[in-house]
Amino acid sequence: REEWSQIDCVYFAMITLTTVGFGDLTPTSDLDKIVDIIFIYIGSSFIGLLVGSFLANSMDENSRKSEQVHLAEACVYCKERDLKVEAKMKNISA
Repeated sequence: REEWSQIDCVYFAMITLTTVGFGDLTPTSDLDKIVDIIFIYIGSSFIGLLVGSFLANSMDENSRKSEQVHLAEACVYCKERDLKVEAKMKNISA
């Protein structure tokens, strides 16, 4: 059993998940190494999901804005009155 303080455990977790790996704290028993392998796998997956969700959300936002502009440009009512796209966008988002 490792005799690390709570701050050492949090420090080790951050160093491991950010893949810095200073090497100042290392697991010594086989059980600790297995737990660390599982921790690294789950933690890396979690970080990947967070980054993927963030990127997907930003892409969805760009797609939504593009669709709003497209709808505003195709609006028959707007074409008849020769309104600008910016004014159409204000009406769509309201």
